Amino acid sequence: MTEPQQFDVVSDDHPVADLEPKALVEQVVQVIAQAAPEGWDDLHAVFSLAGGREIANAVAVVGDREPTQIPITSSVIELIRVHRRVTVGPQGPWLRLLFDCDKTGALQVSFDYGQEELPFDQLLPAEAYRRDIEEFPREVPLWLLAYMNNTGQQLRTAAQAVAEAVAVGGARVSDDEIPSLPTLWARIAVLAAVCRGSEAPINLRVDPAFQLYIGDNGGSTLCRLPGNRAVLSGGRKDSRLLSAAYGGVIGWPDLYRDAPSWLHNLYLDPRAERGLLSFCYWWDGEHWYRPELAGEDAWKPTDEIARGLPGVWTLESTASLVATVLKRIGVEPTDQNAYATADLVHAAEARIVTERVFGRLFVDGAPESFDMAEALAQLDAADLLLPTHPPIDRATATDRVVDFCRTHRVEYPLDRLVADRWDGGWQVFAPIAEGEIAIGRAVFLVADDGVVEQASTSAAPSQLAEVFARRFAQRIRKAR
Repeated sequence: MTEPQQFDVVSDDHPVADLEPKALVEQVVQVIAQAAPEGWDDLHAVFSLAGGREIANAVAVVGDREPTQIPITSSVIELIRVHRRVTVGPQGPWLRLLFDCDKTGALQVSFDYGQEELPFDQLLPAEAYRRDIEEFPREVPLWLLAYMNNTGQQLRTAAQAVAEAVAVGGARVSDDEIPSLPTLWARIAVLAAVCRGSEAPINLRVDPAFQLYIGDNGGSTLCRLPGNRAVLSGGRKDSRLLSAAYGGVIGWPDLYRDAPSWLHNLYLDPRAERGLLSFCYWWDGEHWYRPELAGEDAWKPTDEIARGLPGVWTLESTASLVATVLKRIGVEPTDQNAYATADLVHAAEARIVTERVFGRLFVDGAPESFDMAEALAQLDAADLLLPTHPPIDRATATDRVVDFCRTHRVEYPLDRLVADRWDGGWQVFAPIAEGEIAIGRAVFLVADDGVVEQASTSAAPSQLAEVFARRFAQRIRKAR
């Protein structure tokens, strides 16, 4: 491992060297190359500067060996300081200068103006950035505003939660802003399953208690608690709410006002620790709630969650996201699987997903690039799979129908029964004889737990299968 070097605060009163920015960088590279071990293949360096403070790190790569750290001299730091001063533009000075150089002399240089949050090990003290912005006034990204001004005001310990909880609060019922907990949980899990199975570059993960989403423009954590409770919190990286609060335009928003005593740090998105949480909802078993915040006429709470959650607002939007992910691995919708994505989301919402349902996404079978086991593991973690139960065989299923008809005195051609395997059991019926009407005929659904139901062909087979699977799943889960 290599450690960055830190340098003391210096004065900027000395004269600027008479060098062009490009020449300054080339001179820095030359000095570092001379200090690198003999036979180096690549050089990598990063310089983080602001407010008279610096962190510098340079390494050389030699063959397959671990990178070797190169000491940074004060002369190199002086050249970097000069470069930063002479290249200040409308967006202010850069916060990081990075370069890569190979042994042929091919040089790539990039500048980071702080639009994205800097790596933790390259962050300077908050005071350095305050001095820098005072010297070079400019628009400051939200993450840096939070870094400079966060004092832990978004943390809420369990003790604080108990002390601040009120018996009757004025929290806003917010079922109109996000789907119900069971629905939201299922939709995010389906998207996570498809992403994990296809190795899509979307940071979305599910376990039995948490769902974590990290997007390009924000992210969130959905935490399920015992007793059908939940906490949903997160933020968007360009939050108007937090930008106004850190800028002093509005008072600090209390995202936990009127929250229950069980809402505290253990269940909050990591953004809370960094002062970047811009929304927080809680589910009490029936409804979503959030605090009423001042100034909602100037900003919309739904704008905050729009970037902090994947687009799972409806069954259709979720199915569309699934289809988009699948296109990355060459799976295109056809007449044969046009409704497969929606059917998968629907099955997840009912907690009756099976490998057969998932497999309908792929007309010719899942491609080698898709890991079905990984996808199903995500849905298993979310408890959305059809419960497992020892299956009965075809003969047992038909025998159960014969017993059912004789016990309930149902007239049915029992001498020519056939059975088709369904998820969770069998459909048993007598094939239609020539000249008979197909619609409205009786069929029997025999579940793997032995329950026999009489149904009718007047209902669509897909509808029958779903209702059958739902009832089977409810019985198995209740018996556990």
